[in-house]
Amino acid sequence: MVVGPLLRKSLEGSPGLTRWLTNTYRGFFVDLHLLVDQLPLTTPTARLLNIGTGDGVLVGLVARRYPQLSVTTTDITPNQGWLIDEDLRDRIRLQVHTPDEIASHGFGETYDMVLLADVFHHVPVRDRSQLMARAWQATSPGGTLLVKDIEDRGIKARLSLWSDRYLTGDRHTELIGANAMQGLMVQFEPRARVDATGLVQRDFPNYLLIGQRVTASPSIVSHR
Repeated sequence: MVVGPLLRKSLEGSPGLTRWLTNTYRGFFVDLHLLVDQLPLTTPTARLLNIGTGDGVLVGLVARRYPQLSVTTTDITPNQGWLIDEDLRDRIRLQVHTPDEIASHGFGETYDMVLLADVFHHVPVRDRSQLMARAWQATSPGGTLLVKDIEDRGIKARLSLWSDRYLTGDRHTELIGANAMQGLMVQFEPRARVDATGLVQRDFPNYLLIGQRVTASPSIVSHR
């Protein structure tokens, strides 16, 4: 067993210590509070789909910052959201969508905002186009697709890649820079406006792209 899952298993009876270690470790790579500050959640009553729950810390921060936001989060495994605060669990709807389900049916509903934070670099390159198509499909006309990932530049990016491959055990991790990500976003929604936020200047090598889907758009199901 690789170090990350082994350490998490050994700390199952110590949630406070687990949270502290997780936040301290993650804080070296990304400032989640700064990321939440950059999210354009100007309509607090909107419906948000977070793709890639992980431990649930990010989606918990979003739910706490915007208490009227309707939050759904999904992962490919039921083992998700273990660090979501107890007082938020009734507000955050957890779902499981396996890769086969995503390929066949997408995410089942549409949302005002769809967020993928540090998801794409974990997805095999051959599967990224399909995920992007399904993410746009889950975004309502006029809605917003938010993609946060890591530039493939600098020592912190190299350490992040090494950590994912050899501590977490995700050996097929490959970083994808903002320019390539923007191209992928536009490929599956050509009329979308995709802009970068100032996150990359404030928390390099992390970047956040905001894609605005036009109000009326042809179906993108054909991009399976």
